[in-house]
Amino acid sequence: MDGLEPAARLDVVAGDAELIEGLRDLIRQQHGCESRWLESVDLGRPAHAKRTIQVFELLDHPRATRAYGWRDGWIGEVVFPRNPQPIVPELVVVLGIGPVVDAQTALFTTTRAKIRAQSDWVFEQLARRERN
Repeated sequence: MDGLEPAARLDVVAGDAELIEGLRDLIRQQHGCESRWLESVDLGRPAHAKRTIQVFELLDHPRATRAYGWRDGWIGEVVFPRNPQPIVPELVVVLGIGPVVDAQTALFTTTRAKIRAQSDWVFEQLARRERN
């Protein structure tokens, strides 16, 4: 697997190698630059919401030197009243720019944005019910 230092290759288990390559492809597609995997950072507690964030060095990005990526979502289904929605895991990449300075702030800012978007959706549904 290119993009990994020889010593780092020993730290990557088989499942992670595919994820890392997928994240590197996403960095290339979304941000037009090459990257090199640096490390995995575990956040959260295993019994609750443990998440492993992959940290990358950006080799030729004009503004950022780091990117943070992970697999987000759960396989399963979330059921809203009269609106079942399947949830499929997706890859997320966040550049280390502005308030994003490490793996923890990358996850926090993305989670906060998703909660806001979900809250907006719920309020929109409630407003529609009141109008009808």
